[in-house]
Amino acid sequence: MTHYMLFDKTKLRSLKNKIEAKHGTKWYKAILRSINRKKQFGFFRI
Repeated sequence: MTHYMLFDKTKLRSLKNKIEAKHGTKWYKAILRSINRKKQFGFFRI
């Protein structure tokens, strides 16, 4: 089974920039820091 995801590059770039501006770090670092490892789904609000 294969899964495909389509992204609007402009919107994705904007989302990454907002996350970085809010947290003062790279978007992926902000996400990794926000993960709650005690819950099934790690993060929702960044």
